[in-house]
Amino acid sequence: TTNQVKWKREINGFFSTAPAIGLDGVIYAGSGSRLYALHPQNGADKWVFTTPIAPAGYPTIQNITSEPVVGNNGTIYFSALTAGDNGGAIFAIHPEGYPKWFFSSGITIYTSPVLANDETIYYPADKLYVLDKYGKEIWSKEAAGVLSPVLAADGSTYFGSWEHNGITAITGNHGGLATAHWPAFAHDFQHSGQHDDSFVGIPPTITVQPENLIIKSGQTATFSVSVTGDPTIKYQWYEGTTGDKTKPVGTDSVYTTPALTKMTSYWVEVENEFGKDVSTTVMASTGNVGEVKWFYLTNPTFSNKEDGEIMSGVALAKDGTLYFPVYDGRLFAMNPDKSLKWIASIQAYTDEYEIVNAVSTSTPTIGSDGTIYVNTLGYYLKNYSDQHDFGILWAINPDGSEKWRYIAGHVSIKETNYPDAWLRGSVAIGHDGTIYIVTEGGTLHAVNPDGSVKWKFNAAANKSWYRGLKGNSPVVGTDGTIYYVAGGEFKLHDVSSMETRIFAINSDGIYKWDFLLIEDKVFFSENTPAIGPDGKIYVDNNNGSSVSYLFALNPDGTKAWEFNTGQNTGSSAVIAKDGTIYISGSSYVSSAHRIKIYALNPDGTEKWRFPKDGEKDKFGFAISTPVIGADNNIYYGTITANVGGSDGRLYALKPDGTALWSNPPNLGNTVFSPPVIAPDGTLYTGTGEGYENVFHGFLYAVNTTAFGVANTAWPMDGQNPQRVQRAVGFPQCTEPLITIQPNDTIITSGEAVKLTINATGADLNYQWFEGVDRSKPVGTGKSFVTTGLEKTTVYWVQASNTCGSENSRKVTVTVNPPVFDTRFATLAKIQIGNEQLTNFSSTTFEYQVVLPAGTAEIPSLAAYSTVIGATVEISKTTSAPGTATIHVISPDGVTKQTYIIHFTMATGIVDAENKDFLIIYPNPATDKFKVQSSGACPTTGGFRVEKAKIEIYDLNGRKLLEKPFPEGNKKIEVDVSHLKNGVYFCKLSTKKESVTKKLIIQK
Repeated sequence: TTNQVKWKREINGFFSTAPAIGLDGVIYAGSGSRLYALHPQNGADKWVFTTPIAPAGYPTIQNITSEPVVGNNGTIYFSALTAGDNGGAIFAIHPEGYPKWFFSSGITIYTSPVLANDETIYYPADKLYVLDKYGKEIWSKEAAGVLSPVLAADGSTYFGSWEHNGITAITGNHGGLATAHWPAFAHDFQHSGQHDDSFVGIPPTITVQPENLIIKSGQTATFSVSVTGDPTIKYQWYEGTTGDKTKPVGTDSVYTTPALTKMTSYWVEVENEFGKDVSTTVMASTGNVGEVKWFYLTNPTFSNKEDGEIMSGVALAKDGTLYFPVYDGRLFAMNPDKSLKWIASIQAYTDEYEIVNAVSTSTPTIGSDGTIYVNTLGYYLKNYSDQHDFGILWAINPDGSEKWRYIAGHVSIKETNYPDAWLRGSVAIGHDGTIYIVTEGGTLHAVNPDGSVKWKFNAAANKSWYRGLKGNSPVVGTDGTIYYVAGGEFKLHDVSSMETRIFAINSDGIYKWDFLLIEDKVFFSENTPAIGPDGKIYVDNNNGSSVSYLFALNPDGTKAWEFNTGQNTGSSAVIAKDGTIYISGSSYVSSAHRIKIYALNPDGTEKWRFPKDGEKDKFGFAISTPVIGADNNIYYGTITANVGGSDGRLYALKPDGTALWSNPPNLGNTVFSPPVIAPDGTLYTGTGEGYENVFHGFLYAVNTTAFGVANTAWPMDGQNPQRVQRAVGFPQCTEPLITIQPNDTIITSGEAVKLTINATGADLNYQWFEGVDRSKPVGTGKSFVTTGLEKTTVYWVQASNTCGSENSRKVTVTVNPPVFDTRFATLAKIQIGNEQLTNFSSTTFEYQVVLPAGTAEIPSLAAYSTVIGATVEISKTTSAPGTATIHVISPDGVTKQTYIIHFTMATGIVDAENKDFLIIYPNPATDKFKVQSSGACPTTGGFRVEKAKIEIYDLNGRKLLEKPFPEGNKKIEVDVSHLKNGVYFCKLSTKKESVTKKLIIQK
């Protein structure tokens, strides 16, 4: 029936675009800041997309201004006005409703993008942009924007603009309008508005990615992938990282590698006649030094409803617990063996459609009492346009429960376009336990350990800025001064200018000094200042477009020196124990970001750089802030090719700037997760792609030769493994020195031996190893007791602390076979519990052992023969008292010797010298007897001056009855009707005296 309403989708507001039809007939339309995907059958929401908190960095959508267009693979593209400096952007959205990429432009956006036959995207904005399918700009043309272009089949492009009257035609090779679901406004250049997907084949999509594997050296690894799409699908596996096609290997959905002796990466490309898809890079690790020991996947189902990216560092508690947040607002606690302790949700608000709370780049900080502090930021919508921004400091107990939360800001953008609420950086903890955080608008908050506010310092108010635009993580000096970077904007009439400064604030919140880092620009770096052994503050200005500098500032705020790091400063500074400063910087040269690591002398002069001039360049615009290991080597992670053109490797450099190793190949983007090294030498780092279409992260544990972090003024991001971001001075480092070495020992087969070491140095850790290398750790502590040894074995120990390590000599425990007649075996020793049987002799075959009164069970037994090949059999009763029988059978299997141990129990009964004052009658007794004090006891006065008690024991020392003897009584009757005939002991005692007599029960 015509003109009959099939369905109607009503919203609180209005739709601001015409609808478009995409894959499976789904209808897409924009309304304000949201894109709706509606089921064609009933108009119900399939999903609703708005500005994502995750992945990071997407501009806030204010109004969708153009009808969506839809590619042949179902990707939706739309233009929108956005908040921020540029004011416009095009968004690419997956058919399941999550973001793939965005591209920012000027604010003039009115019409739809156009999809070309060569898979390029023509985006009209302040000018006409031509983008590839990944959102990267290919070329642009001024005075050609605003209006949607028309693409002819011969490659010509026709466009009009406000700047020029008329229509302009330019040549090209785009092939005309794409054959797609909805490639242009109103579907086609005839504006037919008719959807026909009969032409559309389904390109392949990888639905199950291959997985990382841990194998032993010499083993093979098998990877597999699952794919949907029209047949016929071709598979091509490659050795290397995604995109590297130099080493093709398998051609099936499953690929088994050859035997591997080192960590190796693989990926697969799938293809049919309608398109291609590529997998993530996966690895098979053998666990060598510099390779992955284990990994943990934060989003094992790869669901786009979660974002498990690790965009921050791992905080390492003193008990070895690992704490790290993921992007969707969950905090993980893990044991060093990869087992999960708990996951805590640190979510604050939700709106009608989704959870919109995120962790951002906040590395957790661990307080002295074990409390974990972490910042979150987010927003939620009331109605459809009232956006509320918030920032929250969370205090989490070691068991994962919430201790308290502190709301740093919670504002509506209707009230202000520049809300000072979000918390992007990490927490610093002062010497007195005060917690310091900085909002994105540059306000420093001092919070008491109970979660109450102590004071606030506002940089914008201090410098009379029109608005604050930047705030970075604070650090605390040895004298309690707080240092942090903030940027802001001046405005006079319609003229504005910007600047960025580092502020020094006293611990009482009073301004101390500031230093200008950059003019006419807001500092956008996430790098945190570092503090040297002499109190100097090392901070960069990360210009990003011209020249960036690392500044060394004296504690009074004057400049000591500056060093040119290139266009970008790629990490925070760290400081070695000899005062060397390590920093990175990059510059855009020949269409690529090229990065170097610089080692600077304490006076700011260059010591070395990596790679050296003339060596092969390293690519990327940033690295993770390095960590200096206890072995003095420098460890850091890199960005991936998908994000910044690097290789995703983890690097280790020697103190002289030469490469130690660069493994594993392509872990992923670890730039946002500065590494930490545990005392056992394990390095921890996480992955998060940020802007890419990735919703999972990996926590990697990597083997190194560094047993902990170097003991320097500032060896890593956050200063120490707990990430307190506080300088504690630089005490003279006392490295371990072994003063007493373990000794060679000769034992008989089956015996254990105790090995001992002594060393000087603070907070030492001891790790014992069996063999000549580290492959078999066996014990910790100054002393180590071996198991019963059957063969000669080598042992050694490493003593280590944060200052360094020292290895002991390798000692040999020589095991000699016993010299006995092998036809007749005897025992060498008997062990009861943890003790050897006293007065044992191999020729004495029966023993009495008295157990403490009240013992319920016979203790565990172990016995060892004097003859190799002899068999020992032990049988015993369970409860005490009782008997144990030990048979030792000679190697001939026939000759046997038997040992018997009788276990009895002590009664705890000792007769007093004066016992005539205790009278028991009748004795023998039947069902009752009486106990009377004669008054002859000189210390108790006949038990009339204090309380006493009566206890009955059997002959094995087991207490059968206890009865109080009230103070002042001379006589008491005792009921023993429940006892059998026999001989018992009756004990009468006070605190000062006890007397025991024999009692006979005869019924």
